[in-house]
Amino acid sequence: MGYGSQFIIMALGKNLIIVPHNHDTPKGIEQQIDFLNKKLPKLIETYGKQNNG
Repeated sequence: MGYGSQFIIMALGKNLIIVPHNHDTPKGIEQQIDFLNKKLPKLIETYGKQNNG
């Protein structure tokens, strides 16, 4: 985890890199878990493209 809970998600097979972050808030960890479980899969589905080579 980086400053402000930043981290890098690389979905190379989808040609997609996502760098989410969260400000230091009392619910920061809950927000990260929500992002990983609910929002991230939708982002990958919507914006990810198959790597053909």
